Amino acid sequence: MFNRVYLLITPILAIAFSLIEIPVSFEKPSISLENTAFLKAFELNTQNEIAGTYGLPEVTVTGSRLPTLWVFTDYLYLGYLIVVLFLFAKFYWQFIQLKEILRKGWYQTTYILKEKYFNVPTFGLAPVFSYFDKIFWDDAIVLSPKEKSKS
Repeated sequence: MFNRVYLLITPILAIAFSLIEIPVSFEKPSISLENTAFLKAFELNTQNEIAGTYGLPEVTVTGSRLPTLWVFTDYLYLGYLIVVLFLFAKFYWQFIQLKEILRKGWYQTTYILKEKYFNVPTFGLAPVFSYFDKIFWDDAIVLSPKEKSKS
């Protein structure tokens, strides 16, 4: 019951929390260099003695390495994509196998009205498992008398 309540309330809380506005001030600090002792001393020295100014030649520095086409995150994305494609292919293959087992056993399938499910024989092609309202049962399994009495 708690899981159901949690699953129903969390999307509503996620939307509600995104609508809450939290005021944050982004004011610049009031720091001024005009009143510092360093600037005052520098202004006194520069007004009295200016020896001269010299210009330096402009130099452009370039790297000698070629730019890399792929960075580390690109390799992570590629690895993630490969895993996703592999898992999707595996899921699709299992779904095709499930459909094939259902197709082979469909003509001998019985519908149990009391519990509302289909009993599909697998003819030894797969173990016992269920998929939504279908129970795939292996007829090759030999049940003990105790197991037969429970069913």
